[in-house]
Amino acid sequence: MQILAGRYARAFEQNRDLGFETAFNNPAAQPAKEIAMDITDLLIHVHPALSAEQRAKIEEALRGSKGVVSAHFSPAHPHVLTVAYDPEASHAGQLLQIVREWDQAATMAGL
Repeated sequence: MQILAGRYARAFEQNRDLGFETAFNNPAAQPAKEIAMDITDLLIHVHPALSAEQRAKIEEALRGSKGVVSAHFSPAHPHVLTVAYDPEASHAGQLLQIVREWDQAATMAGL
């Protein structure tokens, strides 16, 4: 095992001496991974009589949905729900259906 480790150490030193950058001798040499994702905002109106518990369950259900980045009710307007999601991973109609489990009359408007 030591012989093998010694070979790798020598190869590593030779590469470094030749100016080769690797993740082993310079972590900054490795390019950062980039993830591109479109985000769409959706505004959903629910009945203002929904309880705080029901609103919390809606937010939780949406946040657990594929593609949803954020879901929250407006503190000033408890009948307004904003959902940010990746349209390649989910669809507005699917998200509305989740909300309609608590409020059948919920409606949506795009932002």
